[in-house]
Amino acid sequence: MVLQQDSAREKVLEKIDDAEKLLAQCDSLSVCPGKSKLQRKIQAEIKFLRKLSKTPEGIKEEHFRCTNLAYLSAVVTCSLTVTGLVDVLKPFSLPERRCADRTIVDVVANHGAAWIKVVARNPEALLTSSLGDGEYGRRTILDQLQDMVECAGCHPHLYKAPEVKVWTVLPVSKPLREIIQAVGAEVLNHEDVPSTCDEETPEAAADDSEAGVDDCVENFTALKLH
Repeated sequence: MVLQQDSAREKVLEKIDDAEKLLAQCDSLSVCPGKSKLQRKIQAEIKFLRKLSKTPEGIKEEHFRCTNLAYLSAVVTCSLTVTGLVDVLKPFSLPERRCADRTIVDVVANHGAAWIKVVARNPEALLTSSLGDGEYGRRTILDQLQDMVECAGCHPHLYKAPEVKVWTVLPVSKPLREIIQAVGAEVLNHEDVPSTCDEETPEAAADDSEAGVDDCVENFTALKLH
């Protein structure tokens, strides 16, 4: 859907401002190999948005849905919150697999003892897709976490596999937390919230629908998960 030119350009400029502030926040991160990669990704978003601002007549709602700013912002926030930050967007190989696929860990923390997957998306929508209601062929968060758990076993830290954890922007409901724990991961946000899966409401359905459209906002393929 094409937006009105004035409001669309204003929205783009707000996004640019947010992205520039996010880039500035990166200066507070500890020096690590993935820091420059994270900065380049944010700079790429800024470049895209600036280009978009020059053609306000062609700006569509989809342009905002398909940015990675929410995901990148969550990675930065998580990195600034954890203790013992080692790296961000760190690639790890799975030696047992013949393919060249790698698992990208969003945040390596606790001096290497913790691998964190950052989730910027609505956790309840993740629960829905994990239960088989998502897009056919799309790998769920459980698939990705299982990859991380398997990969962690191949890269021990002090003779022990790193703990796989999930850091979310929004609170996680008990059903989703239990499902995540069942695959060997841990949710860092332990706040209990009502599950929309227990009692479906029109508002909840709308939220899940919107989150489904926003799949590209976080772009799970960036996590290889890519």
